[in-house]
Order: sequence, then structure tokens, then C-alpha cells
Amino acid sequence: MSYASLPCFPCPYNASCCAYGTTLSDEEAAAIEANHGQGLVYRTRWGEWRTRIRGKRCALYRDGGCTIHDRAYYPAVCRGFPWTDAETGGRYEFDVTICGEFVARPELVELQRAIPAAGGEKSALA
Repeated sequence: MSYASLPCFPCPYNASCCAYGTTLSDEEAAAIEANHGQGLVYRTRWGEWRTRIRGKRCALYRDGGCTIHDRAYYPAVCRGFPWTDAETGGRYEFDVTICGEFVARPELVELQRAIPAAGGEKSALA
């Protein structure tokens, strides 16, 4: 499925979606460490890999965007945001207005809500 294009790189909204870091697969974490050195990712006490936060942004954010947005190991969570959830394959179910483009273009919220949820049904919010 094709989604509306968003101005992600460089981001005109100071990459507000990058303020929290992101969840990584084992493979993504290993590739980031192998290609960019240690210290950019860590494992939580629950065993989940995450990117570190530095200066209130993901440690991979620099100069208006993600330094690995064009790499094969660009995190699936980031690749799908704010349209799809990398874990379920369905609609991203959290606050899409983290992305400033959804505030600037409210019609995108309705487009996002029309994406089937992980179980195939449309959102109750639509």
C-alpha cells in the first residue's frame, strides 16, 4: 500500500518523532553498532533494544534527519511511522500528531485511520 509522502528528510518539524528513540530488532541493533560504533543502542532491563537519546533526540538524529534513513538497517519502527506498526503490520495505533505534518495537514489523520488495524478492521476512531 502507498501512503502520502511526508517531509521526513530533512524534517521541517525538528524531528519530534525522534524525541523518544526507537525500538530495534536484534539485527538492526547489531548493524547500527557494527557501522556506527557502540553506545548508540542499549538493551532495556526487559531485553528490548532501543536507540539512545542525546540532546532530546535519538542519537542517530543529526542535521535535520536520521543519519541512517537510507540504510538497509533503518529501523522498521521508523520506516513505518506514522502509518504502520512494525510489530503488528497493522495501523500505527498511537498519537500520529507526534509528526508535525499531521498537525499541519489534518486530512492525513483520516487517511491514517482508514488503514486496517492488525486484525484487519478499520479503526473505531474513523
